[in-house]
Amino acid sequence: STILYLVWRSGFTTSYKRILFGLSVADIITSITATLKPFLIPTATSMRLWASGNDATCTLLGTMTQLNLATGIYSAMLSYYYLIIIRFGVKESVFARRYEPWMHAVAIVFPTATAVIGAVSNLYNENYIGYGCWVADFPKGCSEDDRECNADTFGWIFMGYWSIFITVSIVVNNLAIYRHVKRQMARGSMRSFSSQRQARRTTEVAVQAFLYVGAFVGTFIWGMVLKFLDDANYQRSNEATLFPLMVLNGIMLPSTGLFNLCIYLRPRYLKTRSDFPSESMVWVVRRALYGESIPPTMANDSPYDESNFCTPTLESFRVKSDGRFVVDCKVLEPPLERAGNESIHTSADCQTEGEQMHKT
Repeated sequence: STILYLVWRSGFTTSYKRILFGLSVADIITSITATLKPFLIPTATSMRLWASGNDATCTLLGTMTQLNLATGIYSAMLSYYYLIIIRFGVKESVFARRYEPWMHAVAIVFPTATAVIGAVSNLYNENYIGYGCWVADFPKGCSEDDRECNADTFGWIFMGYWSIFITVSIVVNNLAIYRHVKRQMARGSMRSFSSQRQARRTTEVAVQAFLYVGAFVGTFIWGMVLKFLDDANYQRSNEATLFPLMVLNGIMLPSTGLFNLCIYLRPRYLKTRSDFPSESMVWVVRRALYGESIPPTMANDSPYDESNFCTPTLESFRVKSDGRFVVDCKVLEPPLERAGNESIHTSADCQTEGEQMHKT
């Protein structure tokens, strides 16, 4: 929700922000689903400790679980965004027009459509392993008699094949980005300062991409493993063996949004830390979150304000309506050292000098 607020406040100005906004919405749904899992499974058929629901709440939980697929798809689309921008050098405006609409369409339409189909078709029942409801025991009761169960087929169509696509896309895309950045760094070391700066910038963007990948893998891999084991005929009698995986899944899955928030704020945090080295870590985090509404606490720790520096030129003198001479300052880069004995004038100095010339 913090990312939603920050993106909303700063405006949907780039494809990156819009994709991240969609990912954040999906993260919220994922976190809510993970929180409700123990309580919405049916009391009548479940032996779980906190089961408090019924068939309707189980269907609701299964629908929300299927919507979680949007998180994975948006994560894959984010990796494609970085690949297209970094590796192929496509301009932001071209990407927004040619690629972005399809990405949002896929990430929203397929999870929503399959979630509704599953709810209408009564596909959602309590999972065999772990807490929750999703595609299982379909037709209902088939696991207790001789009827053929089709839950595995629908499970692969609804999420299984997509999980493979998402994982392969993220790995391949980031390997391609890594190789490209490695070549850029090698070329940048042999070229001008501007080329080196561009190479460093590319590296910084690539690091962000790798961190988003790490967040996705670290939070979703445990649930994916459990689901594959479920399809491999693991039953509740095996849960004691799988307990560590279940704990990791229970902790990491609701933390998806937190990890993405930390990655999103990382560039702001590093810049703020560089600008205000004497401030506390808590202050830097608040400044990264809320911007200039958080004032510095150290008077001598303000970033360099280059607008306060000027040098008068012949063209900069002008006459005000009251007859006084004033100077329009020419803004300079704020150098640490100046060549020779050339002095640095502030805006107030320039104003004073103009008034003194008028009096003379």
